[in-house]
Amino acid sequence: MYRHKIMWAYNQSRLLKKRLKAKVVTIQTCHQEVSHNSTSPLDFKAIQKTLQTAWETLPPYTTDLSGLIAQIRTIEINLTNYQKRLSRLGKKAGQPLKLKHFSKMVQDKYLRQVQKDHANLQPNLKVLENLIGYIKTTVAIWGIGLAVGAIVASISGQFPTMNQTVAINHPLGSLLANYLPHAWVAPAISVILSVGSAIAAGLVTKIWIGLRHR
Repeated sequence: MYRHKIMWAYNQSRLLKKRLKAKVVTIQTCHQEVSHNSTSPLDFKAIQKTLQTAWETLPPYTTDLSGLIAQIRTIEINLTNYQKRLSRLGKKAGQPLKLKHFSKMVQDKYLRQVQKDHANLQPNLKVLENLIGYIKTTVAIWGIGLAVGAIVASISGQFPTMNQTVAINHPLGSLLANYLPHAWVAPAISVILSVGSAIAAGLVTKIWIGLRHR
């Protein structure tokens, strides 16, 4: 019974390894796509598709990797039980049973192989997590740049044509007029609103990223 459980766990580990290696190819493809599509100008559609693929790969990869650990534990527990039962049977028979070669094979081959597979495949989980984080950050940064650029362009088109009287009567302009020459009020309004928009966009992005990581 213990022998069959060990062999079943090892065979399960072979199926898990096969699935994980297939996902490693997907992870590597995502990494290549990000490297190709993250340069200026950013290909939002392509990188969004890559992010979706990475998100879909993360849960099953994590589950299968945990499955390998479960098979390691199953082999270890049943190997211990197999050795104990073998020892008891040997005592009852009055001589050691010639079945210890299986224990050695499990220790030297089956158990060591599954442990090695887990050690080799574990780092790819971190690579996948870092890839997802990088894509989200990249999209957020470029999004801020586009938003602020549009705001600056809109403001820049409005205030240069504003005469001093209109600028000074602006709520922000009336305050600035107490400290700046009237000719500087309109440009100052443009700068303050542009910087303020950038700060606001940055805060919104920071909050959004923080909520997604919870």
